[in-house]
Amino acid sequence: MFIRIRALTVPTWQWTAIPPPAGATDTATFQSWLEVDLGQSKTFSRAVIYEAYPGRVTSFELQWFDGAKWQTFWTGTTLGAQWSQSFTPVTARLVRLNILNSTDGPTIWEFQLF
Repeated sequence: MFIRIRALTVPTWQWTAIPPPAGATDTATFQSWLEVDLGQSKTFSRAVIYEAYPGRVTSFELQWFDGAKWQTFWTGTTLGAQWSQSFTPVTARLVRLNILNSTDGPTIWEFQLF
C-alpha cells in the first residue's frame, strides 16, 4: 500500500502554488499540524516526508487517532529535504503530522505512508 498526500485543506494549513502543491503556514508560525483522513483504516509501517524549505522543522510527532485521543507512534527532530522512517505497523484511519517546533512557517511538500 502506498498513500501519497499532496493537496489537502486542513484548519492550520494553506496549500500554495509552489510546484508541486505544498502545505504551508504563515510566516512566524512555529507549531502546526497536518491531519490525513485515509477514508478507512489502513495499516502502514513507513513514512516519507518532504520539507519544501529544509531545516525549518525542529521537532515533530507522527500520530494516529484511536477514536478518543491522538496516540504518538514516532517522535523526531528535523525533517530536512526528505525524511524517511520505518516503524512498528500502525492501523488507523486518521493520521497526523504534529509539528511541535520550527524556525519559521513549516512547508510540507509531500507526506507519504507505506
